[in-house]
Amino acid sequence: MIFALLVPMALAGCPEPEAMRAAAEGGWLLDDQRRCLHRALNRRRTMDEASRLLLADAEARSDTWTWASLARDHIERVPEDGEVWLELVMDTHRHGPPADVVRLANQALGSRDAWATGDDPRVVTLMRLRTYAALHARKGMGLDDDVVRYAREWLETAQDTAPAVAWELAGLTPHE
Repeated sequence: MIFALLVPMALAGCPEPEAMRAAAEGGWLLDDQRRCLHRALNRRRTMDEASRLLLADAEARSDTWTWASLARDHIERVPEDGEVWLELVMDTHRHGPPADVVRLANQALGSRDAWATGDDPRVVTLMRLRTYAALHARKGMGLDDDVVRYAREWLETAQDTAPAVAWELAGLTPHE
């Protein structure tokens, strides 16, 4: 019993995250490690790290269906993860119907206060993907008016964001 108290509770009985990180990034997690990480998703303290390891493993194995399912679960648990929002919208744009892209992009942009700061280029990318998807889905979803609004929002945000992004990519500050 005392030994159990001394064992670190890093991922609720799973091997140490550092030990699994290399395996996850290579897509080499064993089934029992995946099961352990899925159990760790149910604990608030360990869910973020477990979710990231499972996402890395699915991506490395090119298992797009599992990755998308895990990413959807991840953003429900951790809505402030802008990187996973963007990757999920991009994946849906490549493989899913335009209506899903519009819905996901709107959800991501709705939660951007939790993950975006200032001139975050991910916001512009999400708006671009949402506009393209709405353009393709406009007839089936009745989005004719929304396409124009989405395009205007995208253009305004891109104009506001572009100078700061260019300065950042150049490694300069606007005063140099």
